[in-house]
Amino acid sequence: MANFPGQQLHLAQPNYDNIAQHLRGLADEAALIPNIPFIDQGQQIIVLVNQLIQGQNQLIQGQNQLIRVQDQLIQGQNQLIRGQNQIRQDILRNERNNFARLCNSSITRNDSLIEDLVDVNGHHIDGFPRDRAEIRRLQGDDIDRLLRALGLHIDPAEAVHTRKAHFMRFIGMVSSGM
Repeated sequence: MANFPGQQLHLAQPNYDNIAQHLRGLADEAALIPNIPFIDQGQQIIVLVNQLIQGQNQLIQGQNQLIRVQDQLIQGQNQLIRGQNQIRQDILRNERNNFARLCNSSITRNDSLIEDLVDVNGHHIDGFPRDRAEIRRLQGDDIDRLLRALGLHIDPAEAVHTRKAHFMRFIGMVSSGM
């Protein structure tokens, strides 16, 4: 039979009730898919993996905190080492100066050489007098510079001869005669 325009064929029509019923059944069954054991276990595995990740993040935070504490300890240790080194330098400087004072305490002649002391940093003091004659020739600014280098207090109101006597006592020269 040929189809002609305007002629209607009697074709089978879809049953919408059957379609709706099958779609409803498909939706009901799809909702039960998470109940399949391996899929439910997969969800449990995902929960466990997330817990592991959280635990790992907490471990990393704890490790970072330990690193910060360790850095603080290292800084404290470095400060202690610097302090110990400073104490050693101070002891060496004091021993050096005490030895020089001991040597200077036996000077009785004006032309005897003076053992020079080191400054507060342990360095040689430029212009340190070589003998009593040079001490006698020191002016106020010169004696003040020497006293400052040795870490001593300077009172500008004191007479120069008083500051010279103070300097001589400090370097170990017990005889006050200049």
